[in-house]
Amino acid sequence: MLRRILCLCAMFLSFEAQAFSDATYITLSGADYVVQGGTLTLTPLSYDPQNGQFVQETYTWSSSNSALATVSSNGTVAGISPGRVTVTATGAVTGKFKSTKLTVTPSEHKPLFSITFPNRSDRSFGSMYHMALSPDGSYVSITSQISQSGLIAPDTLEIFYAATGQYLGRAILTYSSGPSYHYYGNALTPVAVPLSLMNRISVVTGIDQIAEQVVVGADPRVATTSPDGTYALVSNYGDKTTSLVDIKALRVIATLPYYGSIGFHPDGQRFYIASDYTGTSSAVLHQFSLPTGQLVKSATLGNYSMNLTMRFSADGKTGYTSGSVVAFDCDSLAVKGLADSNLIYNRDASGNTVSYSVIDPDSGTLLALVPAVSSSAPIVAVSPDKTRVYALVSSGEVQVYRSLAGGDPANLSADRVFAWAEQTYGSLFTPLWQPSHTAGSFYYRYYPSTNSYLGVSENKFYYLGGDGQLLDLGPLSDWLRQAGY
Repeated sequence: MLRRILCLCAMFLSFEAQAFSDATYITLSGADYVVQGGTLTLTPLSYDPQNGQFVQETYTWSSSNSALATVSSNGTVAGISPGRVTVTATGAVTGKFKSTKLTVTPSEHKPLFSITFPNRSDRSFGSMYHMALSPDGSYVSITSQISQSGLIAPDTLEIFYAATGQYLGRAILTYSSGPSYHYYGNALTPVAVPLSLMNRISVVTGIDQIAEQVVVGADPRVATTSPDGTYALVSNYGDKTTSLVDIKALRVIATLPYYGSIGFHPDGQRFYIASDYTGTSSAVLHQFSLPTGQLVKSATLGNYSMNLTMRFSADGKTGYTSGSVVAFDCDSLAVKGLADSNLIYNRDASGNTVSYSVIDPDSGTLLALVPAVSSSAPIVAVSPDKTRVYALVSSGEVQVYRSLAGGDPANLSADRVFAWAEQTYGSLFTPLWQPSHTAGSFYYRYYPSTNSYLGVSENKFYYLGGDGQLLDLGPLSDWLRQAGY
């Protein structure tokens, strides 16, 4: 009798073991973010598509970083500290597992200030606008149009001082086509802006000027400039090519038969194209030398790459394609794996986007939380020192955030005073709008034409003129009030 019972139990267990196929998978439903100090419950389901049935099982849960979020035995996630965390559910019967990345968002992240246009009534914005931050973090530019009754509205590049939001001026791009994505060279010049319907780019070489134009390939969509501002890469959608442009000579050096994600390496000696026009869904990464544009090596990325610019790690060792973000070794071109996009959509359980998380691609850390204020995702840029995040959230408004990763907000006060002094005593500080630098304890700007400096050290404001005398002008806080802050 006992033997018969044991046989029946064995048959039952064998039946249970065969109750699901290898095709079984687990899904997790719920929002993809949790607020710091709040909770989120994830709901798992195990489904066997081969047998067309759900598998009943319990789950064990784990968090990749309990300092950011913990998860209970029933799948309730508690947000501890802002950042990105992976939560995993493993089925007790099937042994299958499912992981999901969640963002722990701060309860609130207010911007330091907003950059808005003066006299906004003379400008209009359509779908073709973009924002860019200069590589040194000194300037912000936005493409727009000037409204003119009865006339074709010219496209313009509006330029602002990044530290304070102060409006510097504009450059005229063209009178007949909307500008697309643009990316800065050094300081104010140069900027290469694609004019998609005109098969050319505008090259901006100064404020309040009409930009020069260079004929490139058919329907250029994206442009980026080399670190020293000498060259531009232009991705041409119409003929699936990339143009290498000598900006100063205003001529095309080479037309390369590749099209996709583009970027100059920070060392200024090479550039990359992740070509997505290979007849397959697999992108091929190409490395070229500057200034010849000669192909050095190629490698398969194994993932599709969108037509936008690349990003690079601070040490120049890792590159990141756009779209389906692939991290690659800048020397060997070996794939390091998939990486987070720098902009993560935070959706509720119904799939509605409530905010966006700005992520540092180097570390995966959360830099800023930007609210969803329109139907379009914001365009974001991060300062080189990663202390500030700039988000174009609506037509003509850029919100500036202090990074959640930290950073010294005292420099904001110094930059505001520098900008006020330049505007008030412009003849002493030329040329205007110089970038800020750090040397020892000093945060300063240098004006070569007048051989003068403005600087801040230990919360005191200093002036060094051409005569070589360093003047202590008193507490920075006094001058900040004088500047109207």
